[in-house]
Amino acid sequence: MGFLGNLLTGKPAFEAPPSEPSGSGSNSNSQDPNQSAQPAPSGPKQIPQVAIERTEHRINGSNMQVECIIQNNSPGSLFIDNILLLGRTVELNRDLAPAREWKFTVYNGPIPNNQNYTSAELKFRDSTGDYFSRLFRIDYDPGPNGTYLIRHFVPTGQKDI
Repeated sequence: MGFLGNLLTGKPAFEAPPSEPSGSGSNSNSQDPNQSAQPAPSGPKQIPQVAIERTEHRINGSNMQVECIIQNNSPGSLFIDNILLLGRTVELNRDLAPAREWKFTVYNGPIPNNQNYTSAELKFRDSTGDYFSRLFRIDYDPGPNGTYLIRHFVPTGQKDI
């Protein structure tokens, strides 16, 4: 009947061609042994583990410098890209081998006079180039003259980005 005839009678405008009869001699459920099998899914993606250890701060007038140890707790090498902390992104740009750590300066700027910044985000990538993010809560100590000093970072989550 065609496209217009089907449309006027209320039938679907296009129909799939009829399937091959089942008695054609080939079994559609059998797989050709010459075809390569698809690899089985390996489960959920494993996010590499990094940690921030031993946070230290130094005061120089009205400025604060924060240094910490970042540890690679993953079986593979990682590239530590940057950290977003107190409204600033600091480029870290360092390769870390498995089970290695490095001391980074993660902040150098004015001492905060409030606790408005409550989180930090560390971005890194694995050897395949896949990027990840580790999230931290910032814990403060009271400082001089109503200021706040970073005491340490508490891990709160991670994500594949």
